[in-house]
Amino acid sequence: MDQHQLLPHVLIFPLPIQSPVNSMMQLAELLCLAGIRVTFLITKYNHKRLLRCTDIQTRCAGYHGLLQLETIEDGLPEDDPRNVEKFAEIMDSLQTVAQPFLREFLQGCKTPITCVIAEGFYYYALDITEELGIPLIFFETISPCCLWVYFCLTKLMEAGQLHFKGDDLDTLVTSIPGMEGVLRFRDLPDFCRRDYSLDGNARLVFKSIQAYPRAAGLILNSFAELESPVSSHLRSDVPHGPVNCMLKLAELFCLEEIHVTFINTEYIQDRLRSFSDAEPRFKRYPNFRFETIPDGLPDGAPRTGDGLVKLWLSMEAVSLPILTEMLTSGSFGPNSENPATCFIADGFFSFVCDMAKEIKLPLIYFDTVSPCGLWTYLCLPKLIDAGEFPFKDNDLDAPVKNVEEMECVMRRRDLPSFYRLNSVDEILIQLLLKEDEQLPRAEALIFNTFEELDKGTLNLMRTLGPKVYAVGPIHTLLKSRLPEVSYHSLWKEDKSCIQWLNKQPSKSVIYVSIGSLATMTKDQLMEIWYGLVNSGFRFLWVHREGSIMGLNNKEDEIPEELAQATKERGCIVSWAPQEEVLGHPGIGGFLTHSGWNSTLESIVEGVPMIGWPYFVDQQVNSRYVSEVWKLGLDMKDTCDRVIVEKMVRDLMNVRRDELLERAGEMANLAKSSVRQGGSSYNDLVRLVEDIKLTRFK
Repeated sequence: MDQHQLLPHVLIFPLPIQSPVNSMMQLAELLCLAGIRVTFLITKYNHKRLLRCTDIQTRCAGYHGLLQLETIEDGLPEDDPRNVEKFAEIMDSLQTVAQPFLREFLQGCKTPITCVIAEGFYYYALDITEELGIPLIFFETISPCCLWVYFCLTKLMEAGQLHFKGDDLDTLVTSIPGMEGVLRFRDLPDFCRRDYSLDGNARLVFKSIQAYPRAAGLILNSFAELESPVSSHLRSDVPHGPVNCMLKLAELFCLEEIHVTFINTEYIQDRLRSFSDAEPRFKRYPNFRFETIPDGLPDGAPRTGDGLVKLWLSMEAVSLPILTEMLTSGSFGPNSENPATCFIADGFFSFVCDMAKEIKLPLIYFDTVSPCGLWTYLCLPKLIDAGEFPFKDNDLDAPVKNVEEMECVMRRRDLPSFYRLNSVDEILIQLLLKEDEQLPRAEALIFNTFEELDKGTLNLMRTLGPKVYAVGPIHTLLKSRLPEVSYHSLWKEDKSCIQWLNKQPSKSVIYVSIGSLATMTKDQLMEIWYGLVNSGFRFLWVHREGSIMGLNNKEDEIPEELAQATKERGCIVSWAPQEEVLGHPGIGGFLTHSGWNSTLESIVEGVPMIGWPYFVDQQVNSRYVSEVWKLGLDMKDTCDRVIVEKMVRDLMNVRRDELLERAGEMANLAKSSVRQGGSSYNDLVRLVEDIKLTRFK
């Protein structure tokens, strides 16, 4: 018998977007390093991108069969753009494919899957894993504080705060326990500001939240010391990660001799193939393989921004059936040569919960959002019940009262963007409620964080039922195990910016990037540009292709004074090697969208931040950075050149010493957590042992 058939076998299923894929791959690698076999399920679209852009095949081969990629269709046409604006449609398309695919895969895997780690939005996988008796752990890739806001949506509804009227977005949200003095209406998810009954992203959030309590565990990409005000609440409600993060986890698993199949959507796998070394890199792991599934959307369909809800709905409709087939009668079913023994999915994929339960496959959610962000998701029902959601007026500075442990921190404006929707019936809200329901059903939750950062939030998560593993910062944990680590980018990196940075004085440059999903208008672009130039500081700015709406020919529309000032002290690239940039001695600050991976990368390098959040958990993260962790400034809900200029000057000059000192202290804690005996190191050891022994009770 193949020795790999004797190993525990984890199926990891990340969201078909950059950050969750990377986070979950990092988790997969951590598991492989612990001797656990991992199958990484990825859509065929993303599998192609991985092959084109990374050394993923080489990397998988390096784990000598422990890390395998499995692909799944996402149900979308090849030319669909798969952007965030159509996220709900993408998820719908993928679900159509993933449900039957997962069932067949889990039932037919020759090496049985003993555990599933999935994104929380794959809530439908939980029913399948429960039926098959396979533990499912949700890996939530949003922040724990944001997840908690989601969980409090029902409290906001009950408190009448979900539908807020008027223009005062600074009213504090009072129905999110633990965030009452922190969150304003403007900090709540953006769907709280509109009729969220029609919002696909909101529906995804609601469905995912409903699945969380059923999961065997919840993984958060955070650490306890960061999330301490929130942790105790999450632990009483639910258990608890995107492509880059999950790939790192997959590699860690491969290093632990766990067999990994990484399932991507075809769209994401195509981007990985195009712009990263993921496929050749993972060829080093014989225990790793990529699999792709369709996400159900046309190739040209948007898969970012508002398209994320469409993507989610598409994946639930298209991808879930394919996943179900793979896990039941397909290549990973119980009678296959390589049956899955565990399923790790992004916490966003709440739809995988029923499937995992149905086929009795342990499901682990790897939530690649922040624990504090995820906690706000999980508080969604409480916020609805308390009448805090929908908001009754437009006062976004109103305190949020029903996000436990955040009562003195959160205002409405600090809640995830979907909290600004105007109806509980909006698609995104219903999806979040589903996620809240499904997450606690998983066997375990993996978080990309460390105990010292998120202790309070992690304690809250532990009250939900599933086992909780904080194994972050996962990119740092992987670096501690490997001499060379790749960043599995879905965009082609322009490394000329490193040469430019090499010529700049120490800590003289502010790095500006709004991540892989966020967009800005032409007016916002100009306001930020003028603010950067008028601050007088050097800047490195990422202008991702497609991120600026309404701009036709950039060179023809940029005022001469901006163009000249940029030539003198600026550098603009289409995509940057962010981890390398943040670790460069020339960087003194980071103007960020406050995505969780970016926040953690900045924390590890001791770089103070200015938060300009876009959606999901980013509003919560930005608030925590400024008010809880004291690592930077919060610039949400404004884009004015005068404010940008002042914020940059405050970060880089006025408050420089204070913020650098605090950031340095947190960086030391983050690095200590991944060393032998550290909190994240120990949690990874515990996770690997539990996967190998299928021990989640």
